[in-house]
Amino acid sequence: PKRAIGDRTEAMVEAHAHLSDFLLRDGRLDQASEQLALAATLDMDNTRVSVGAAQLDIAKREYRNCDKRLRDLPIPGDWLVAYLAGVAAAELTHKRGEIDQGLETARRFFAAARADRPDFPNAVARIAALELRTVKGPSAETAAAIARASSLSPGRPQFGYLHAQILVRRTEFAAARSVLAPLMNGPYTSQIRDEARTLI
Repeated sequence: PKRAIGDRTEAMVEAHAHLSDFLLRDGRLDQASEQLALAATLDMDNTRVSVGAAQLDIAKREYRNCDKRLRDLPIPGDWLVAYLAGVAAAELTHKRGEIDQGLETARRFFAAARADRPDFPNAVARIAALELRTVKGPSAETAAAIARASSLSPGRPQFGYLHAQILVRRTEFAAARSVLAPLMNGPYTSQIRDEARTLI
């Protein structure tokens, strides 16, 4: 049946794309490119393939290609693919040092991921980290979102530290101290405790 063939093709595309991602993380760029090319031959318009190509662009330092690819990419229907596109956009923004210009591209994808997963803390943290580096600084909405992300993820002290940084940036010093105090004395790594102590 046509549906079965379509499902099988989509599964093969996903398999090649995921294998490409694994190889990319392992530093095997040529093999990652080969797997992504196989995925593209099956479905060249697949958004997961486009995101994988953007990730490869970053690894190869082909930043201009990556920027165009992400700007032209429609919002993925899958929340995880949208998040991965946002991660690629955020990483590109950090690499190029053009925070204000790249922020909107990253925000667009992270917003799509959060539309399906409103309390997705990683997406919130990525946006918060970017906004911290802008001239304007984090918005009140971002400050509230990272506060909630921190409360929902007590085992992720980096979210609390990020929240405290935002509070400092917004000159809410008393609130920042209340967030940092537990990080200085809690069961965390020495790095987290030292960073909290330095910021306080």
